[in-house]
Amino acid sequence: MGVENYLLTSSLVAVLAQRLVRVVCQDCKQPAEEAVAPDGTRVRSYRGSGCPACHGSGYLSRVGIFELMQLNDEIRRLIMENANAARLTEAARRAGMRNLREDGWQKVRDGVTTVDEVMRVTQDI
Repeated sequence: MGVENYLLTSSLVAVLAQRLVRVVCQDCKQPAEEAVAPDGTRVRSYRGSGCPACHGSGYLSRVGIFELMQLNDEIRRLIMENANAARLTEAARRAGMRNLREDGWQKVRDGVTTVDEVMRVTQDI
């Protein structure tokens, strides 16, 4: 982008990515088949059957899923070294970053959204 590395490292605090997923309608929410999360755990999932409140869609409103990379000394050093995205991602993961799909799966575990919805919005990841 033409921005000097030292300007990035001194200006950035964090980088945030977000997507919106549809929320399962609470009026017609019912258990669906168990799903297997990317980490191999079995997850109870839910779906909306469709009702007047959600106009038959099974979803009502939206909620964000997020990926937040907070800059620390290691990431700042990697930026100064012109490290590639894979190395930056590895460093961010070591520092506790969770990616969009993982945050989406947490919302599936919490019964907020569906597996299909998370896969739909994170398919390019």
